[in-house]
Amino acid sequence: MLLTLQTDYNSCASRLTFFCRIGKTFSRFGSATDARFHSLFHRFSMTSQVEITTGARLHFGILSHVPSGGREFGGAGLMINSPGFHLVVQPDDRDNIEADEPYRSRISQILGRIRASTPDRVIPQCRIRVSRSIPPHSGFGSGTQLGMAVSRALSILTGEDEADGITLARRVGRGARSAIGIHGFAQGGFLLDAGKADRGEIAPLEGRVEFPSDWRIVLAAPRDGAGLFGADEEKAFARLPGMSATTTQHLRDIATKQLLPTVAAADFANFSEALYEFGQIVGSYFAPAQGGVFANPLMCNLAEVLRARGIRGVGQSSWGPTLFALVADADSADKLAAELAADATWQACHFHVAAAMNHGATAQVTDS
Repeated sequence: MLLTLQTDYNSCASRLTFFCRIGKTFSRFGSATDARFHSLFHRFSMTSQVEITTGARLHFGILSHVPSGGREFGGAGLMINSPGFHLVVQPDDRDNIEADEPYRSRISQILGRIRASTPDRVIPQCRIRVSRSIPPHSGFGSGTQLGMAVSRALSILTGEDEADGITLARRVGRGARSAIGIHGFAQGGFLLDAGKADRGEIAPLEGRVEFPSDWRIVLAAPRDGAGLFGADEEKAFARLPGMSATTTQHLRDIATKQLLPTVAAADFANFSEALYEFGQIVGSYFAPAQGGVFANPLMCNLAEVLRARGIRGVGQSSWGPTLFALVADADSADKLAAELAADATWQACHFHVAAAMNHGATAQVTDS
């Protein structure tokens, strides 16, 4: 039975709120009392669970790196409906994470971060089941979507009034560079990240527009391989020279004067060309770190083939290796994906069709 988060005290959500508020009081009286509260919490809330469903983030490129003045990073991106995470979180008498690696280890780390960053809140032991996930290190922003999903679920389970995306992100240490996935988790759509004014800031959202619902994105990726992440990503950023002010201004002009307006006007042709140009400029800047405008040679070849076929909006998401191709409608996208999958040239790749996600991640409190 689906339950709302604000209802009478017989509901799961309100029981959770009640016990979490009591827990804050109990925790002031020491560990023994706190342990008794956890036992009571588990007894009365074990039939409640929170389900979180996310989309994924495409990152079309940054606007600035090591600027002489102004904001750093920034960028443009889009939330898509698939792939995504689906996870169920339920209070338990111990932490129990049911997920494949690397996500089992990541969730354990996320739980530790949340507990360390919210010492004034009673965070229950919990069971977390991941039934659907985003391929890691593929350009989809999986780390941010997972961290935000767990942070949101525990916020709900502990009876907190809905925390905003920035608060949830800080609890799990997201937003070191891009904030597109943070804002996208909250509201979806086509997003323009303003960039960071200082190292500790989570970049504000400069612009957001609904993405046309009939447009589709064909995603292609090699079956083996991953984009840069972790320490390798940090080293790559450190080795790159600062992006010139001229390049930054050019990218900003494309983002604000072409990408945002053409999405808002559902101008497919002009948006596609602007998106390709934006990606080529960013890819050229990152070429010394990733081996070319595209990180994967096979994806580079595919981009050339797609452009030759008249598909204009082609580019790489983040560090790749995922390639995206913008297609005007679902039938054309399905046909293209099927043709590519049947072509022996691309047998080492997999293909997937996604639509834009114009809303934030969803959360439901249910009886388990």
